[in-house]
Amino acid sequence: MNRAHEISKEILLIPLGKVLVDVLEEIAVALRKVYQVHVRIGRSEEPETAAYSDERRQFNAEKLLPVAAGRKRENLLAVLGIVDADMFAGEKTFVFGVHTVERASAVLALARLREEFYKKNPKRELFLRRAVTEAIFQIGQALGVECNQKKCVLQATTSLWRLDEKNQVFCPECQTKIEERIFKVHTREKNTKVVKTDEDMAGQGPEGEKILMPNQEKVRPVLEDETEVSGQIVEPEGPLPAELAAIHPENNGPEEPLIADGSSKYS
Repeated sequence: MNRAHEISKEILLIPLGKVLVDVLEEIAVALRKVYQVHVRIGRSEEPETAAYSDERRQFNAEKLLPVAAGRKRENLLAVLGIVDADMFAGEKTFVFGVHTVERASAVLALARLREEFYKKNPKRELFLRRAVTEAIFQIGQALGVECNQKKCVLQATTSLWRLDEKNQVFCPECQTKIEERIFKVHTREKNTKVVKTDEDMAGQGPEGEKILMPNQEKVRPVLEDETEVSGQIVEPEGPLPAELAAIHPENNGPEEPLIADGSSKYS
């Protein structure tokens, strides 16, 4: 992405509730590398209690997506909310993520990407790879890019094991589309007068959110408020509507996750 190196658009990551810092870092570094734009870890958002179903022990994706979409600003390429819990959408029993092209926003649910969810031994590296792959996919979908090419990271998959098969790179066609999306947005905004603040000049985003620059090595992105970090967990203000048990809801055995095809905003 040669042109993207000169583009100042950013991707904003939003922890929705408690999310491990190292997971946010892993996703931030990967998105920076793949999309070649700045990546910022923003302040956490506490989902409303109504977004969580005690009966289902899951979050309602359609109520989480507006939280991420509400943080979309003109200087942002896309927004990705991340919740460390299970999530459902409409009639779908569960989804890994949801997105909206209109607001270039998405939400990623981490629970079903863990082996422990299926009562298997933890595999941290596998979990992180799944989280990164799905994050890249959700951002691409939010930008309106879909793909049918085998193993392209933007190809919709139908099961967790197919997700594991995917590469974390774009096929040549998607690479071109992504560059066009980023360059098009950047070109349009160059014609709009932008007043930069002292924070912008210092490499900071609005409200003190720190930016991971495209040319940075893999370093820990500093959060906007270090007082929010406790035990390597980003702590939102106020009580959580869901207990940690929501991450591992009861089930009668392993359930093979399905991802919707590219025609749907759910996946």
